[in-house]
Amino acid sequence: MQTKKWLLLFFFILPFGLMAQSFPGWTAEVLLQCNTAKDNKFMSDQEKQVLLLMNMARNNGKLFASGILKNYLDTVSRTYSKDYVSSLKADLKSAMGLSALVPDADLFNEAVVHAADMGRSGKTGHNTSTGKKPDDRFRKLNKDFSTLAENCHYGTDDPITIVVELLIDDKIAGVGHRKNMLNTTLMQAGVAIKPHTKYGFNTVMDFGTRVKN
Repeated sequence: MQTKKWLLLFFFILPFGLMAQSFPGWTAEVLLQCNTAKDNKFMSDQEKQVLLLMNMARNNGKLFASGILKNYLDTVSRTYSKDYVSSLKADLKSAMGLSALVPDADLFNEAVVHAADMGRSGKTGHNTSTGKKPDDRFRKLNKDFSTLAENCHYGTDDPITIVVELLIDDKIAGVGHRKNMLNTTLMQAGVAIKPHTKYGFNTVMDFGTRVKN
């Protein structure tokens, strides 16, 4: 796992021409289009990598499946349900040319608050440590976004693992995390990775569709 993390960090700082050589089939131009957080000032490198990987899956799901997903499954020690992996591959085949998610400061700030809260309290889920539900948490965002969604992940700060596990959504009925990541109507996102007292790390992805003024 550490090897994959180091490699992705190395890829991230490479010029895009060289970076493309590390992802067979991906051109420098496409990777640049997917790397919407490249010049972002508020997200960490790992958070940017999560957004990059999600955008790669949205841009060319078939290539993502045959490269990044296959490499992950071939090297990771964990076993995932064959049915969920198969359904992911089928869903990725139809993911082609989806709009890249763009980093959004308001969504990022909400993700940071929730990830920090869950991390300190050791809790999981979409409710706050005091029981505040997502509808209440997102209330301040409703005037600016027509659609809002959220993914949470626990156990690692490795971007590849975070993205692939949420895409597989192993044994999660309805694969809601996967659907959020490949949702054609969601256009903006914020990703926050914070320490977690029980699981080591937790990641919160908040997605939205900004209302056009």
